[in-house]
Amino acid sequence: MTVSTKRLLVAVLSLAGCAVASPIGTLDIGSSGIVTATLTSILFTTDAGVIGVCPGTACNGDVNSGTTLTFSGGPLVTNEGILINNGLPIGTPPPAGAGFFNPFLQFANHPNLTFTLLGVNPGSSNTNCAGLTTGQSCSILEGGNVSPVVLTASGSGSNVSINLFGIASDGAGTSNWSGQFAATIPDMTPLQIVQFFCGADASCSAGEIAASPTLTVRSTSGSFFATAAVPEPSTTLMLGAGLILLSLTLRRYKVV
Repeated sequence: MTVSTKRLLVAVLSLAGCAVASPIGTLDIGSSGIVTATLTSILFTTDAGVIGVCPGTACNGDVNSGTTLTFSGGPLVTNEGILINNGLPIGTPPPAGAGFFNPFLQFANHPNLTFTLLGVNPGSSNTNCAGLTTGQSCSILEGGNVSPVVLTASGSGSNVSINLFGIASDGAGTSNWSGQFAATIPDMTPLQIVQFFCGADASCSAGEIAASPTLTVRSTSGSFFATAAVPEPSTTLMLGAGLILLSLTLRRYKVV
């Protein structure tokens, strides 16, 4: 391999490496506000203790100290404001206005960083929340549909979670993210949560869904991990060019 060929190969691969910058690492979310939940929606209320101003409306979450996310223009700072789901209820009506809104996560001091929601993982295949022991889980059956919210027995209380996934972008690259919002309800078992919403028979009719009461949840957090960078088209082309160049060079100097 000639000196000029080596230099060209190094240049191509270096350019390719520069193009794969993307958000990588853990994003931990907290809030000094509360969460209000119905059978079909979750609403993060205003977080008054944040640093910075969120785009469009008040921040309803903040960056926790466990965050290790690296990205172009970073890092995030502890207590930096986060806007979750554009400040609107996550889910489906009721209440009116509930839905899934993108960018799903936006940041007060880093407008280049966004988390886009692509989907919600299914809930537990078990819809019988009676008689659960610690560590066992269930999801509420809502008019024939299984809720994506998982209720896990924890002594005399419950751990509640919903698992999400999507794409994170920092303006320089993209990566996949997945994770969950979770909450602890210390004084209600999974069965008691179902009965709070759907009555003593723990069966959620269409009427009970439409008239769902609201449960106030505290001690709520989120943890999301961004990984597996998705190469941008220019990256793929440059990597391809580098591999072709390497192949031709090796073929030229192959010993027979």
